[in-house]
Amino acid sequence: MRTRIAWGAGLTAWVAGCAATPPDDASRGAGEWQAAAGPVAEVPAIAGRPAAVGTAAARGEGGLPPLPDPPVELGDKLLLDHFTPGHFAMVASWHQFSSCSRSYSDYSAQASLVLELREGGAASACRGRETNEVSGSQRGAGGPDVSRMKERQGFTGRWRRDGAWVDVRLDLADGPCPQRRGYTNLKPKPWHLRCLAVRPKAHPVLPAAALICKYGTEVYAEGIGYEVTDVLPGEWLLLGSAMGLVVRWDEPGMMGERQVSVRAATKPIGHDAWELPFPK
Repeated sequence: MRTRIAWGAGLTAWVAGCAATPPDDASRGAGEWQAAAGPVAEVPAIAGRPAAVGTAAARGEGGLPPLPDPPVELGDKLLLDHFTPGHFAMVASWHQFSSCSRSYSDYSAQASLVLELREGGAASACRGRETNEVSGSQRGAGGPDVSRMKERQGFTGRWRRDGAWVDVRLDLADGPCPQRRGYTNLKPKPWHLRCLAVRPKAHPVLPAAALICKYGTEVYAEGIGYEVTDVLPGEWLLLGSAMGLVVRWDEPGMMGERQVSVRAATKPIGHDAWELPFPK
């Protein structure tokens, strides 16, 4: 029997020895799952969002049709801000310990994302991440299973304004940073991001203005380590201008409460931040 472990950044794993039985789809390999599921459709716009965010009416630029928005609920602690093109970045550290009576899983990751949105519409980005997972039996039967992965991917593309949203289309490219494949059975995908410029209003976690982004088109497993939870409703890419934002997310399981912190970086976050010592 296996149980489903849900990581804060969106990752799920099945740990041997626990009480739940996964559905048929969960037992497939990642490549099989992706092939069987097929492409994921664009997320439709939702009704009832704050008027400032905009709806399908009166959006779009240069004769281009308005684009669908991912679901969003900003709450009363965030305000929409004026978007200015520039440099945006984040580095995040994740840790989660999960266990049941028969097994445990200790997962950690470090990821960074640097996004350049230039005047005139040119865009480029570099993402990188390292993940480590140790899982095993609580009863000491055999040694633990250890899984490690490192990957890096560069992008170039275009961005445009779409009402309050910033629409970013990124294609795979080696220019910003050379590709380093983490998986042999999952080819990296282009990224389509829908972003909002926001600033905090007595927000309990977010310390400064940020560019928050959701996937306009979902990418299987690629958001793990980059998407941030427990800062805004749902999962968001959370990027700061200037030197960027530093995110730390820790869930010690039954040993304590989840801890999430976000602060402004004191040194510029570069393309290699994901494999450097985490900023203190």
